[in-house]
This record gives sequence, C-alpha cells and structure tokens, in this order.
Amino acid sequence: MLCENQLQNLGINETMNILIKLFVLKVFVMVRGLVRTVQYMCNIRSPGYWHWGDLRRFTAMVENVRGDFAEIGVWRGEASRKLIRLSSSQGKKIHLFDSFSGMDEPGSFDSGFHPKGRFDTGGLAGFRSIMKSHGFSDNEYFAYDGFIPTCFEKVPNNVRFSFVIIDVDYYVPTRDTLNWIWPLISRGGILVLDDFKPMNDMECSKAINEFLRERNDYYRLDFLNFQLFLRKEV
Repeated sequence: MLCENQLQNLGINETMNILIKLFVLKVFVMVRGLVRTVQYMCNIRSPGYWHWGDLRRFTAMVENVRGDFAEIGVWRGEASRKLIRLSSSQGKKIHLFDSFSGMDEPGSFDSGFHPKGRFDTGGLAGFRSIMKSHGFSDNEYFAYDGFIPTCFEKVPNNVRFSFVIIDVDYYVPTRDTLNWIWPLISRGGILVLDDFKPMNDMECSKAINEFLRERNDYYRLDFLNFQLFLRKEV
C-alpha cells in the first residue's frame, strides 16, 4: 500500500499536470485570438478561400452592369456555388471553365508546384456529380471543359460578363485568359485575380503584372488574401 507521503505526492503531481494543461490551453486561446485579430486588421484570410462576405460585397457593385458571371478555374466548385446564388439573385447566368481533369503541364515561368493532373475532379461528369451532392442541378450553370484557351471556343459570341474570377495558377493560361476575357467584360464590370503576389515575377503573378502595365482602362478596388479586385472603367 502507498504511504501517506506517496499519496500526497501523487495528488500534487496530478494537480500540477492539470494546471499545466490549463495554462497551455489559455496560451493557445490567446495566440489564436491574436492571430485572428492580425488577420482581420491586415485583410488576411485563409489562402485560396473565397469568402461569402467579399463575394457578396463586390458582386453587389455590378447589379446594374450588363453581363453574366464567370469563374475560370473552378476545381470542386466551392466558389462556384456561392456565385450561382449571387448571379441568380441578379437574374444573371454563370459560366464555369475548367479542364476538370487537373492542371496542364507547367511552363518555363511556372514553379511546377502543381504537377500535371493535380485538381482532377474526374472530368466534367465528376464535377457535375460534386455539384449535385451540394444541391445544384446541371441547369443552374453553364460548364465548359477543356484546357485554356480551347474551352473558350465554346462560348457564344454574344456573351458578355459583369463579374469574373480567374484562378488558374500558371503563367500561360492566366495570360491567355486575360487576353480573351477583358474585351468581354462590360464597362463597370469587376475582374478578380487570385494568387497575385505583386513582387513575384513567376506563374500567374507574372501574367497579371504584365496585364496591369499594358492597360490603363481599370482601377483597383481592393487587394486582400492575395486576391486583386479590378473594375473596368465606365
């Protein structure tokens, strides 16, 4: 049997363990709160995530601008599902573009961080299945499969856009998308460019920097979470 001193020591050790755990938990909560405060103050969100509040705020600006919505580079449709609701509320259609078979081969200005085939959703049929699992039917959006710029050839000539998101990561597809989509965006329309790092002259950032230098018919609305919001001049 344990003697009285041993029992006391055991009780003290258990108490110390509990106090240490409570202290660690308190520090964790404080640090998490500090991080969230800094993120809020600096407009930093989770990378690659499209926040409902941001999309709602900026799409509201184009309610009276002619044109549909578009997302180029949709992966599993996380942003697409939000945009479907927002475009529908304005009586507009939405056009979704993706290979649906993953990334193409990286080019000479790309890091190769995303190898060929990454972000494969199992083709267009796989993407539609994902959307249906979230309650969205095929007739709620137009989907164009294929690599850029081939997928753009399927769009009717009379289509114009008022709100566009480009999220295709690499240099050539971003450059080709910008060259195709900008003339089709109505004046007053908004273009959102994801993964933009101004000081990086590689991948999509290189194409975006070139676009910004070559054009003067836009103004910047905001830059947050590595997402650049531009508005075409009226």
